[in-house]
Amino acid sequence: MQSVPPPMSSHRLTLQQSPSAPSRTLQTPCYVTFSPQEDILAALWETGYVELWTLNTQLEFGRGPVMTPDLIWSGPLEGARFREVSISTNASGSTIGRIAALGFGSNGIDVLQVLDIEQESIKALEVPSLESLGWRLARTCGAVVLHRNGKVFECTPVPVQAGIYVLKLY
Repeated sequence: MQSVPPPMSSHRLTLQQSPSAPSRTLQTPCYVTFSPQEDILAALWETGYVELWTLNTQLEFGRGPVMTPDLIWSGPLEGARFREVSISTNASGSTIGRIAALGFGSNGIDVLQVLDIEQESIKALEVPSLESLGWRLARTCGAVVLHRNGKVFECTPVPVQAGIYVLKLY
């Protein structure tokens, strides 16, 4: 906790390395993002390892810690060198959330990976090839949205095939 005058406060989140995580060269993640729906932080490390933290932020006035973060999920992303991640947590049932990760593959083309994170498993969703560079993730509530060269694309499910997605231009 830092010394900040009331009514403001701050918190330093210490991200301890999980024993199952690959060794890190950096002490800070290469990308972090908050869920727009819940008090969850996603941290992407340079090794492709992702951690999801529930922050348990205290919103009411009172004494005690500003937040008590808990690691709720961690795991590797594979198949590309990832640079950006987003987390959507409005899924129901045993699903913790949906992670969308953007990076580039060995062929130099941008790669999108979408995962449904559940308590005991990970389900990779099939997404279309991006076939170019320069994509960025857009922050949305629920949908996986990308933008490139001033155009916005939503990654939407194909109604007849569960787990298959297509890019739709808006």
